[in-house]
Amino acid sequence: MKQLFSILLLLFLLAKSYAQDTIYLKNVDDTFATQKEKAIYFKVIDNKVNPIEVKTYYANGVSVSKEHFISLLPKVREGEYESYFYNGNTNIKGTFKDDKMEGSWIAYNKEKGFLETKATYKNNLLSGKSFTFYETGKLKIMDLYVRDTLVQSTCYDSIGNVIDCEILLYPKEYYLDTFGILQKAEINPSYPGGVPGIMRFLGNNIVYPVKARDNGKEGKVIIKFIVDIDGSIKNIIVIKNTTGSLECEQEAVRVIKKMAKWTPGFQKGKAVKVYYTLPISFKLS
Repeated sequence: MKQLFSILLLLFLLAKSYAQDTIYLKNVDDTFATQKEKAIYFKVIDNKVNPIEVKTYYANGVSVSKEHFISLLPKVREGEYESYFYNGNTNIKGTFKDDKMEGSWIAYNKEKGFLETKATYKNNLLSGKSFTFYETGKLKIMDLYVRDTLVQSTCYDSIGNVIDCEILLYPKEYYLDTFGILQKAEINPSYPGGVPGIMRFLGNNIVYPVKARDNGKEGKVIIKFIVDIDGSIKNIIVIKNTTGSLECEQEAVRVIKKMAKWTPGFQKGKAVKVYYTLPISFKLS
């Protein structure tokens, strides 16, 4: 059955018809299609436009993202990109050129929807001026980058006075280690659909280990990992396991490895590596 769905998906992706193709998926980056009734996401592929437009939705019709591609196999993004919070607000908008960030990229605040950061990229590297704003729209930080290297920062208080940047840039509580990886960021990493999306993914993918179930093992496995600048998950570790079951640990790690790419965290308009801690519950019915 998986082979059949894989073949169907391949045919959808290669199709150059003048109709829109709809693909149903369990995970947002799946390579296997699924039946509509079992889908968590669906993608609508429009071959009428050039570059090809791909819109991703949750099964309930809420938008996840809108992307454009000059090639779907392999995937090469070209043109406008936009992602959305689950509440419908725009998350990030920008442009790709040959699958690299190019030109102006902007990010919005999740709860209040105001423009939070604006940065300029050239060949996937920060280049030129980058801006961070207060909720009021006033400038908070202006940075100057040369080939992804910060060369100058100017910081402002909420009424426009120039202030010491140490007050605003990377507060101490943001740092966790000396490797440039943050405990949290101004815009934290987010999984498609936010926390509800994570819960749906775990609910659809966790398989209770037989040995743990038979021995009545219950509890939580707390996983910690890095969300990299491209949204991929790295360095998965178990920091706590109250189930007393090695099999539960292994199952938690297995499922985390299956997750689709996240929207990365952003600090001062730049994608950054951020740690994320996720508890996974194992509870017998």
